[in-house]
Amino acid sequence: MVNPQGGHSVLGLDIGIGSCGWCLIDTKYQRIIASGVRLWDTPQEPKTKVSTASTRRIARSSRRNTKRTADRKKHCLRLLKQNGLVPSKESAQWLQSRKKDKPVIKLRAAGLDRPLNNREWAQVLYSLCDRRGYIPHGEGGDSDNESKKVLSAIEHNKELLSQAGFRTVGEMMYHSGRSRNTGGDYSLCIDTNALIEEIELLFAAQNRLGNTKASEAFREAFREVFSWQKDVTANDLRIYNQVGHCTYFPEEKRAAKSCLSSELCEAYERVGHTTWIDSKGLEHKLPADIRQKIIRTLFSIEPIKGNKYCKVTYSKVRQWMSLDSDSPFKGIDADKEKTLELYKPKAWRLLRDTLSSEFMHQLAADRELADDFCSAITFASSKKSLTKEMENRGFSEDEIEHASALPYNAKLFSGYGNRSLKALNLLVDAFEEDAEDIVTLSDAEQASGLLQKRNSPEATYTQLPPYTLFDPTCKNPVVLRVMGQVRKVVNAVIREYGMPDEVHIELARELKQSKREKQLVSDRNRITKNRRDGIIAKLREETGDEPRMKLIRKVELFEEQGGRCIYCDGVIEYERLIKEGHYAEIDHALPFSRTCDDSQSNKVLSCKKCNQDKKNRTPYEWFCQDDLNWEEFELRVSRNKKLGQIKRQKLLNTNLEEKQENDFIERNLNDTRYASRAAKDFIERYLRFPDNGKKQHVFAVAGGATALLRQSWGIRKDREEDCLHHAADAAVIAACSPSTVIKIAKASEKKALTKKENRAALFADTQPWEGFAAEVMRQKEGIIPTHMIDHKVSGRAFEDTIYSYKGIREDGQKGQLATKKKGLKVSSNYVRRDDGSAIVVDGLAYINLWLDAEGRKGKGQYLLEPIYYADIPFVDSQGYMHRFLPAQSDKKPRESWDTVPERLLATKPLTIFPHDAILVKGKVRRFKTIGIAACSWSLYDPTGKLSDGEATKGLAFASLTKDDQLELIHEDVLGRCYIDLISNSGSKE
Repeated sequence: MVNPQGGHSVLGLDIGIGSCGWCLIDTKYQRIIASGVRLWDTPQEPKTKVSTASTRRIARSSRRNTKRTADRKKHCLRLLKQNGLVPSKESAQWLQSRKKDKPVIKLRAAGLDRPLNNREWAQVLYSLCDRRGYIPHGEGGDSDNESKKVLSAIEHNKELLSQAGFRTVGEMMYHSGRSRNTGGDYSLCIDTNALIEEIELLFAAQNRLGNTKASEAFREAFREVFSWQKDVTANDLRIYNQVGHCTYFPEEKRAAKSCLSSELCEAYERVGHTTWIDSKGLEHKLPADIRQKIIRTLFSIEPIKGNKYCKVTYSKVRQWMSLDSDSPFKGIDADKEKTLELYKPKAWRLLRDTLSSEFMHQLAADRELADDFCSAITFASSKKSLTKEMENRGFSEDEIEHASALPYNAKLFSGYGNRSLKALNLLVDAFEEDAEDIVTLSDAEQASGLLQKRNSPEATYTQLPPYTLFDPTCKNPVVLRVMGQVRKVVNAVIREYGMPDEVHIELARELKQSKREKQLVSDRNRITKNRRDGIIAKLREETGDEPRMKLIRKVELFEEQGGRCIYCDGVIEYERLIKEGHYAEIDHALPFSRTCDDSQSNKVLSCKKCNQDKKNRTPYEWFCQDDLNWEEFELRVSRNKKLGQIKRQKLLNTNLEEKQENDFIERNLNDTRYASRAAKDFIERYLRFPDNGKKQHVFAVAGGATALLRQSWGIRKDREEDCLHHAADAAVIAACSPSTVIKIAKASEKKALTKKENRAALFADTQPWEGFAAEVMRQKEGIIPTHMIDHKVSGRAFEDTIYSYKGIREDGQKGQLATKKKGLKVSSNYVRRDDGSAIVVDGLAYINLWLDAEGRKGKGQYLLEPIYYADIPFVDSQGYMHRFLPAQSDKKPRESWDTVPERLLATKPLTIFPHDAILVKGKVRRFKTIGIAACSWSLYDPTGKLSDGEATKGLAFASLTKDDQLELIHEDVLGRCYIDLISNSGSKE
């Protein structure tokens, strides 16, 4: 169904971390055009929420390190044989400790004072090559906790080596009685340079003591094997070539985040947006002299007396401005002011702590030099690469030495922003040249002429391009997958229904919050939950019934206000509060109908009379108009520290004029979080919307506003019930507009004066059109969500543990695998390796279903062949054995499974990936996984309404015959493929 000519279509998007509900409505012709849900697997580990890419990266790194160690030991063994220390036909086992052998750590100490025989000398050198200590790659700065523990242990052992008078690390460890760290202990971490010194001393001692196998030529050859490292210069260049181009100047590369210009621009931007609120509720930016003082302090060349790290906290700014405690900083909790900094120039701070005062003065005087210096450090990941890059940039030997002292491989010196150095210099110059008038980034853009470049309409499309075009620096796999799927949904809607007039988006909380914000919210929610659980338990005991949420909130406010009415300070009796519904009321401090603010910070508890007398006014308007004592109220509220700072500010607002009302409404309707803005900007920048006279076409809607609409219209949301609620949410998001929310706010004000039987009609009139909510629920029931299917067939091939293979169990059903720590394990799905070990197969890529029409006495049967990630490199090669799952009664290891008959290999199997939609016996299901032991499969309901057991009931794999309907459904993104399917079958079931 295409949108009629002259309609006004709005696309609502409910974007989650693993889902995107969508709904296209026509506000002019008052109808829902279409809606649906798109799902995908989140690229995170389920328990830890760590990126699966990160887990695989760590595993790859571990495998690389293991291989490099093995290669190094192989070269070392070859060198030892060439120099006559190890017999030419012997393997590394010849060096392993035997009975009566002295421990290698003892030999390392003894080798300083007596000649070692060939085998002892070979054992010492081979051991040193095996564990060559910590090799610094410029880590430091803001390193993770584990790296800090390692670096701390290294420094401690350096001091211990020096103070205790030990000649080498080996001698120190021998006398300590320990030579290796164990589980989480880093106390024996040693820098590789300390081991190089030990090697030099051992060779010198052995040469002096007459050991003919300690020649200068042998020493140099061993040092070369010991110190070999892979050259990463080419890799550094490859990574730099992937850096995107400037937002303003497409021909310019983006600048490193560690550059002085980058940090200066970000600091000016952050400081320019800092806002404080006076006693009348009016907002103010920081004055020019204070802003300049903040910048001077943050980017001081030398540490400031009494402020070593040159920090600027909110409490410090309060002190500089002589602000009293009743003038809060916008969005900042009062208890965080002493520790929370306005901005942290991490790179400049580290430069100041590490480099000489003379060189710091050079960098501060020449911003171009400082930018070039930090760019080179960001580019490099090894000392060799850093030296080469700085030489190419014309730096002197002294300057290269300065750079080498910095943690060039730390996270601090990684990553690039969105602007080039050319653009950054224009912005910083604008901030510095007119500090009085240039306050915000948009002011600087306007003054420098960059605003016009950013708003240039040169590249708009009828389809969204890949997200990486918008943000080439984004490497977060979760964000990339989310935005990739959102792009698919938006483009599919445009292809099917044409370009919408507006797009409304709402992002899930977990996508909008940083790690720190998530932790703060989690801590706050835990405290709130514990307090609320206590209230609920108490009310259950006192009332003998399950308390309603409204009563729970009344009691919370009762405790917050010390059991008194917020307005008249009269005592509120607890017994009457919990028994009499209208004895005390929850009131909006700033009228809901004028601000659309339904947040907890705008709710207070008042006695019934005060609530009625206040009417649709602010406390200040009411007190002044009715000649009440405002000063006494103001003093009482200011002293009540149980009230949050924002709530006190709203209670004491003295200037809720029309402009401020509109500001409140805009703030409560629009989501301005970074992630929401990024998603909004992505869609807005690239789509060519209809020219309908409107300046704005894309809106990021605040979650609180849609929750209010959903509640008012009776659109129930149950996350546990199914996944179809995402489509209903998207419909509400599409319908969310300032006028709609204001209607609901006004209806809410009338609610208390309206009879219960008429309240539903009161809110029904606020819907975009009559019957909107009912239409949303009807549409929802006809939806089958689509699912992203990953056909890349890449994933973890094997479990991490390597087992010793002990043969087949006596019953012939499973293989026996063992480790020293875990003992014996049985498995039927493993791979034996050439060295006698075994590894367990992990990760199902897909299944092949081979139809044997002659099987089961002519009824036909399907043979299930699982293909694992471990099979992918071989599955298409000649000679690959296609093996299928044995029947439940015929259990045996995978290597003994029967092969698919030759006659079937000439046919094409039905290939099904996890999450693929299939039509089986007339029912739509998705494939989940297989059960090897029972030769079974697990299916699930695409809508989420049925449990896995219910979804698979009656559809057991073993029961399928050739007459049963079994086919793969080729899904489109919007799920249009199901329209005919449902109408033909009459049901999704």
